[in-house]
Amino acid sequence: MGLFGFGKKKEQQPVVPKVEPKPEPETVPADVTPDQQFYTVNGMWLVNPNYDPSARAAAEAKDNPGVYTEDVEKFLARNDDAKLVKLTGKPDDLASYEVGCRCHVEEDIEKEKYAVTCDGDVIGYLPSSAITYAEKHETDPEYFDVIIAEVEYDYDKERDIISVYIA
Repeated sequence: MGLFGFGKKKEQQPVVPKVEPKPEPETVPADVTPDQQFYTVNGMWLVNPNYDPSARAAAEAKDNPGVYTEDVEKFLARNDDAKLVKLTGKPDDLASYEVGCRCHVEEDIEKEKYAVTCDGDVIGYLPSSAITYAEKHETDPEYFDVIIAEVEYDYDKERDIISVYIA
């Protein structure tokens, strides 16, 4: 038996674990945001590895995505000569606005007033003191920088009273 190697102990070779190649990290297109759970590549739906459910809630929390908003304090820091005025008139029924929304001034030729609009809806009209302020600064009211400073509800008139800063 010893002739053919039966009965001899074989030298044991060390066991080398098989290393599987690591999969390459998925490259997600740049236009895929963390609030998207799926995205398409060449007509195939793929799962977004960067998906964050809380990002979707943050994206949906925006009330006025088309309206530029900023901190009123930052606006005042940039415009030290800003003046606070209360708008006259009633806001449009479907107008959407809140404190911090930036607004535009447009001349209403029919009413001979300057309308303040937020996201295209009229929220009120500039008072005569704002026109005097524009004349004092030698500018046209349509060039004012306007931001909503305060929104109060008047129970007697059943409407919002909006105050804005103009600069």
